[in-house]
Amino acid sequence: MPLKLCPRCGQPYSYIERKKVKGTSQEYYYAVHMYKEDGKWKKKRCYLGPKVYSHVAGLQGFQLYGLLETRRLIAYLESITEELESRKEELTSEEKEELRGILRRIAALISEQ
Repeated sequence: MPLKLCPRCGQPYSYIERKKVKGTSQEYYYAVHMYKEDGKWKKKRCYLGPKVYSHVAGLQGFQLYGLLETRRLIAYLESITEELESRKEELTSEEKEELRGILRRIAALISEQ
């Protein structure tokens, strides 16, 4: 069984807990760490956020995800790329050069083996 590491604190966790907010469809997730203290089992929870941050997407121009979503960084790159495409006429030459530098770093990162 693979070790499950908490994306917030980096420590192993026992399970994921979901809490639903009454009167809404929003759900929040927590990594639950079980440990023994003075002979009793205790819980420590690390907040992982909702699966999707629905209220900020309109303001940011791209969708934000909670720590539970493991492919969130790839999804962010895709969403940011789409947002940049829609605003390409607004980009200054300095911003374009900065983006080229970032893309070179990403290309070097993914070409490593």
